[in-house]
Amino acid sequence: METIAIVISVISAIIAFISWRLSKRDFLLTHRPFLWVENFGYLDKDNRIITPINKVIIKVINSPAHILLETYSYYILSDGNKKIIEAQKIKESIKYPSDKVQYTNTSAKVTQETVNQLQDEEKLFRLIRIEYTWLSYKKKYFFEGKWEYNKNGRKWDIVYQKAN
Repeated sequence: METIAIVISVISAIIAFISWRLSKRDFLLTHRPFLWVENFGYLDKDNRIITPINKVIIKVINSPAHILLETYSYYILSDGNKKIIEAQKIKESIKYPSDKVQYTNTSAKVTQETVNQLQDEEKLFRLIRIEYTWLSYKKKYFFEGKWEYNKNGRKWDIVYQKAN
């Protein structure tokens, strides 16, 4: 009889441990901050989407994110040569999830004039990387994306986006 009680206790302890591990993983995935960057856009008076060439929107969901480093780089690529137009590094901020607050970044040096001066073989790119943590948890996360400017469509096309 004691053996059965011990076996049941051991099985219960194993099940409790597995449940705890699964619930911890589920909690982390559903409550950690998620952050990403999108093209900024708005509707004009004729209900057309206007996407300024030099502006992005940063979105945060689930919980606040402690931003360690934001890196924004705009450059022209021509025959394998990279000409940096602008590089910004912004350290230490906190961004909160909200439907009422928009976090944006604007480049002062990338303008429509920049696009107008592009030669046929030149391509305009932007590379953005944001590293962040929870407010109360030190695991590091990141979002990184690269876009190429489509002169004909007058918009940024995604080259890649990755995150952890």
